[in-house]
Amino acid sequence: KDSELRTLQMDFLTTSMRVYLRSLEDRKPPELERVKLMDRETIVEFFDSCNVKMQLPETMKMLCEEAKNTKRPPGQAIIDLQRKQLEVLGF
Repeated sequence: KDSELRTLQMDFLTTSMRVYLRSLEDRKPPELERVKLMDRETIVEFFDSCNVKMQLPETMKMLCEEAKNTKRPPGQAIIDLQRKQLEVLGF
């Protein structure tokens, strides 16, 4: 029972994380902001969304494969994910 409950809990958690990231993508502005500085709320949203993205199983798998294939830490792949999140937030 406990393992079944844990599996359901993880499924709910990952689904919630995907829905959160999808909601950010749905709100993506049509044009990127190139003049104004990011406000505090957007900065916090950026870090929260990056943390959520990094916890997704598919992200972990992609980063592990990147590290295995290149035999190096997946630094550039992480930077690319972060840049994509900035674009999602309009910057």
